[in-house]
Amino acid sequence: MWVRLSKYIEVTGESRSTLLRLRQKEAILYGYHYRVDPMDRLWINTARMEEWIEGKQPSYLKALNSTAV
Repeated sequence: MWVRLSKYIEVTGESRSTLLRLRQKEAILYGYHYRVDPMDRLWINTARMEEWIEGKQPSYLKALNSTAV
């Protein structure tokens, strides 16, 4: 589920500065963990952030690995 940054912060208690730092370090990926809409608002994918927090392999990598020969 995609939620606006403000809602993600409200629900998780994470700080805005931490998320911005993760973006800057490329620890989270544009288009996968987060997106920016045409009005320049930041959206977070909660399911994919959950994967990241739990240290699970991202689903896009799982798909790549399962098709590798």
